[in-house]
Amino acid sequence: MESVAQELKEVSEDQRSLSDLAVQLAALRETKTKLEDDLKSVNKKITQASDDMKILMRAQDLENFRNPLGMYYIHTATRASIVDAELAFVFFRDQGLGDIIKETIHNQTLSSAVKELCEAGKLDLSTVNNHGLSVFVDESVRIRKA
Repeated sequence: MESVAQELKEVSEDQRSLSDLAVQLAALRETKTKLEDDLKSVNKKITQASDDMKILMRAQDLENFRNPLGMYYIHTATRASIVDAELAFVFFRDQGLGDIIKETIHNQTLSSAVKELCEAGKLDLSTVNNHGLSVFVDESVRIRKA
């Protein structure tokens, strides 16, 4: 009889612990959801501030500027992906870039090649779909700490 009573006592303590952990888990998930919402809001504000700064920097013909917090500059990131490998590989071979074609093209290599072709006037972003590519260009203001 004592072993059954002991088992019931242990189960009761375990259930209490389980209940406490369930409450803790629910509270942590609620906190996580709130923090994710806060992060989304902050990211929107960062994007808006960056967009506003780009407009002002361009209006003043500034490539960068410094203040006590660091040097601010406009950074352009070009990210490309292949939508149609056959079309894309033909296009890159025609551009003299067949050497970057392997079984696959590393994303950074692809993005760099597309950026260089755009800068050289050999690729217009409005026609990338004709070459089996998808390109996303993102600009943001970055800070280099002083």
